[in-house]
Amino acid sequence: SPQADALVVSARQVESRPLPLMLEAVGRTEGSREIELRARVNGILEKRTYHEGSRVKAGDVLFHIDPVPYEVALAHARAALAQERATQQQAQRNAERLTALAAQNAVSKRQADDAISAVEAADAAVLAAQAKVREAEINLSYTRVVAPISGIAGRAVRSEGSLVTAGSESSLLTTVAQTDPIWVRFALSVQEHDALRAAGARDSDALTVELLDARSQPYTTKGRINFAGSTVDGATAR
Repeated sequence: SPQADALVVSARQVESRPLPLMLEAVGRTEGSREIELRARVNGILEKRTYHEGSRVKAGDVLFHIDPVPYEVALAHARAALAQERATQQQAQRNAERLTALAAQNAVSKRQADDAISAVEAADAAVLAAQAKVREAEINLSYTRVVAPISGIAGRAVRSEGSLVTAGSESSLLTTVAQTDPIWVRFALSVQEHDALRAAGARDSDALTVELLDARSQPYTTKGRINFAGSTVDGATAR
């Protein structure tokens, strides 16, 4: 019989080489910051000025609370400040007059001292009135409820015409979630976590995260691990 063809066999020298550590887990996306937007003053919710689920910028006005009561309060505070300043000026003039008369022994020193004390009291009253004006200005500014961060605004919890009360559950108006950057929360077993931690201890730059969509197609943007929880679920060891 004809001689069989020689079987070609390839050989390769065995060598040690690092292999990539690949772990798969199901993740849940969430905003890197999720803010509850609450009313800081009491009043009737007059208007919603954003579309639910739309992107908003930090400083955008999302709601208007009826400002009229706070405009009136500010007017009263400014009027009280003007009155206190008038009293302060009168006390100052009186103190200057009595001090000069006391120097001539035309009035007692006690009268001059009392006039100076009246000036100090008037100064304090002006400061208190200024604080009231500032407080009224701040309360009025709170009738414009603004987004504290940029992100996606959620559903409006309160509708126009609702009475909102600061410091209560009715103060919650909506939420804003910051999606840039976005977080992906996932769980690993204790063994997987230990292996990942050991790999990170060797080379932290080697830890990368690839995100896959529902069709197992990768997103172009890569992720990175920025936080690991400190507790383990006793039921699942994750």
